[in-house]
Amino acid sequence: MKQTREAHIVLKVCIFLTAAFLFSQVAAAEKEPAQAQPQTRTHLRAAIFTTAPWGMLANGSEIGTTAVAHEAELDGIMPSMVRAVSETIGEPIELVPVSYARMFSLLKTGEVDFAFFFRSEASEKVAIPLVETLVMKTVLVARPETVSRLNGQLTGLVIASPISIRYSMAFDSRPDIQKVYVNDFTQAVRLLVRGRVGAVAGPVASLVYSFRKEDLNPENFAILYEINTNRTYLQYSKNSPLPQKMDAIVAAAQKHTKSGLFQSFMDHFVGEQQASFKPLTASK
Repeated sequence: MKQTREAHIVLKVCIFLTAAFLFSQVAAAEKEPAQAQPQTRTHLRAAIFTTAPWGMLANGSEIGTTAVAHEAELDGIMPSMVRAVSETIGEPIELVPVSYARMFSLLKTGEVDFAFFFRSEASEKVAIPLVETLVMKTVLVARPETVSRLNGQLTGLVIASPISIRYSMAFDSRPDIQKVYVNDFTQAVRLLVRGRVGAVAGPVASLVYSFRKEDLNPENFAILYEINTNRTYLQYSKNSPLPQKMDAIVAAAQKHTKSGLFQSFMDHFVGEQQASFKPLTASK
């Protein structure tokens, strides 16, 4: 009996000590100040495409899903444009490699502040178009014999294009053209050469670069159809946490567009003779 009473006393003491400990922890937690909210981002971030020649690794290969260890590894038209802006405004700008679709998401949330890309109905929802920087034609390119055979009639044509890239609502929604989506323009060119598709779609600059990368002479191919003339704009996120930086970036972009520096970047990576495909003869 004595041992039983002692056991009960020990149990009660343990319960009391446990309760006291828990109470002290709750009280201490209530006294702790609330954790500070993460500070708002203070440095600029710009989205760049992961498709060459717009964005690529310094060795000329596609970025793809490669983890970029350092920004010095990045090269191409867009990194060059962003770095020129950065130097002019005297502030570092982080380069964020993304796909075309992912860029829209980051601009919408304000995770990146700006990018250089085509203006569209979709872009108007997430970004403010500010400076027209580059002008280029978007085309379908095919073998000359295909161009002659089709005579501008595209119905039933199978074309290749990088996934997520859109050119114009009228063209993208055409039900009579079958589209095969690939990772980049180089893959699209390979499908054309192998006879898997009848044509490839894209900006002239992108296609010329990709043909040359595959050791193919663009002059041996022809423009089948002109989709439109596209213009790249400096576009600033509507939800950027750094709206006060916008004016300086606009001024820098205007300066480099007017001086021809931005165009020189495209000439450097693509070649000055961009329109080296055989010219368009008909389009329907």
